[in-house]
Amino acid sequence: MNTTSLRAHAKGIRLAALLLIITLIGTPNVSAAPADLVFQRADEQTLGIVKSLLPGEIAAAEQNSQTPFGRQYPWRVVVARATLSASEPPYLFVMILQSPYCGAANCSMWGYEPTKHGWRKILESIGYQWAVLPPINGNHHDISGRMHGSAFEYTLKTYRWSRDRYQLSRTKDVEISTQSNHVRSH
Repeated sequence: MNTTSLRAHAKGIRLAALLLIITLIGTPNVSAAPADLVFQRADEQTLGIVKSLLPGEIAAAEQNSQTPFGRQYPWRVVVARATLSASEPPYLFVMILQSPYCGAANCSMWGYEPTKHGWRKILESIGYQWAVLPPINGNHHDISGRMHGSAFEYTLKTYRWSRDRYQLSRTKDVEISTQSNHVRSH
């Protein structure tokens, strides 16, 4: 790689890191317009829920980092809550910011629906930026996620509610032009 392409690649990595940091700040707000799913540190109660929902994933991340999750490292588990259906309480979304579930740009993300008996998984995917879209099919909102492809492109994924879970309904590759700051999709 020449110096110019190395700089462009580094710029893309910095942009992806910045987008992940921005995603981790704030509170969710579901309305008629798209709203980012805003991930925050899990409190002790929510961390307990996450440990019960993803015990194997938590164990793998602990083993990989050689340090236990808990009060000393609560930032490794981030959560977002969003109202996706007017007739139901907020859903829970979880990301583990630790290898093997989070790399340089994309992280695994799990979504759970509240039930009378706990939580039920309704989505599992990878990406770095998530948003709640206006409802199109019934009363459940669609969910979109960006998946980092390179310094010059990402994939925009849209998930739609189907019966009892979210399923991938559309993908669109988006190319970012560094020459004119234009975005082109195919």
